[in-house]
Amino acid sequence: MASAADEDEVADLQQLQLHQEDETDQDKFSRRKTSMADPSMKIRPLEAVVTFLDGTETILSCPQGKYTTGEELREMVARDRGVPAEYSALFAIWIVSGSLQLQMKAHHMPFKVLKKWPELLQSYTHSDPFGEVPVMYFKRDAIVHQGIERKIKDPIVLRLLFDEMSFNVLYSLYPCEFDEAAYLAAVHLQLARGNAATKNDIAEVENCLMPEHLRKSHKPKAWIKKVLELRKELSLGQDDVTALHVLYLQHGWSWPYYGCTFFFGDIEQREVKHVFQERPDEIVRVGVNLDGVHVINDKKNKVKLSLDYSKLSYNSYEDSESGESCFLIEYDAEVDEGEEPRKEQLVVWTQQATMIDTLVTRFIEELGSWQEFLQQRRKERGMSLHPDGVKAKGRTEHGKKSSALDRFNTIVKRSGGGMFTLGRMRTRKQRNAPTAKDFDQSDAPQAVTTRQDVAEHPL
Repeated sequence: MASAADEDEVADLQQLQLHQEDETDQDKFSRRKTSMADPSMKIRPLEAVVTFLDGTETILSCPQGKYTTGEELREMVARDRGVPAEYSALFAIWIVSGSLQLQMKAHHMPFKVLKKWPELLQSYTHSDPFGEVPVMYFKRDAIVHQGIERKIKDPIVLRLLFDEMSFNVLYSLYPCEFDEAAYLAAVHLQLARGNAATKNDIAEVENCLMPEHLRKSHKPKAWIKKVLELRKELSLGQDDVTALHVLYLQHGWSWPYYGCTFFFGDIEQREVKHVFQERPDEIVRVGVNLDGVHVINDKKNKVKLSLDYSKLSYNSYEDSESGESCFLIEYDAEVDEGEEPRKEQLVVWTQQATMIDTLVTRFIEELGSWQEFLQQRRKERGMSLHPDGVKAKGRTEHGKKSSALDRFNTIVKRSGGGMFTLGRMRTRKQRNAPTAKDFDQSDAPQAVTTRQDVAEHPL
């Protein structure tokens, strides 16, 4: 007889599958059009090479050739990997190169996307359109909340999620402090070597290496010592594989940016009086998930801003003169008692601004389906800090709540000559502030740029 916990798990999975099956009329028409193709037409089968985040890959024969859809390929990979059918909707096929990655929707045709990759690079990145080779990956779907992951017990699914988080920690996509990163490395060391682990093993086990963002401020000897100490404190043994995977994931599930789709861009640093030297832009990652929008300093891997959707407004713009695009975040500034409420703005210059805008809009549309998990997350976030002095309390302005759902009320109507003016040195390319002009909000692909220094591990 199934337990109440099992019944809850089934209900959660049904919710996930219903969410994944939600398609626009255009999507359904496209799929019907494909299925009604001339049966006499000869289709050449193709082989799909799909990579996993543990570095392994699988080669699958696709009878439908270039007409194979993202959903069909996802199901083929899931079966090949041993993922139970009820969990396949947790994952998706992604196409990735050194500066761009796209998640395939159910109706997308991955082989056709691969063929058009140079065009996509030209449209959404500054990279050489023919200088990158795209790879197909099988990884977590962008629109899945960590609350569902907490209830999963299947070891194969947990291993896939574990591998993805391990990648994001090792390559500094997830911010984490020295002690926490060392603890996560200790879990990997226990899995790989158990009680026989030595300091030499840390250099041999890839996921035991110190994340890049910590290497300038911490010495290798301190890292090795800490990892060995924390491994000895683990109560789980080397044979407790699934339990160690869950232990590792529990740390990620506590982070508001867990499961983010990341976009790379830059923000202009504030001018300093009496300093006439040009200040370089600050490279940032904009992470978007169901919990909100998170802006992270890419070099230091520090969170600059982390807000849920009830505490921000947003929009995307393109400078008609320079051709540069930006994503704008507006939120309530922290003010002293008695001061007038005011707004703070953060402008991220990125060629993928419309993609961020589209994905944020999509997440907002999905919030109603995930309220149980989001309410729990809000309780956890109530105690979270906003580093670099950035805080947001979600106050009201002129008696009206400012939120992502009220985006056009406080942003689109701003003029270019007011508070959005961005000071630039004359020797630098002049960027005009966002204006109220119309801009394209069509359904752009979900995408994320990655740094060139991890192009060898393109994700």
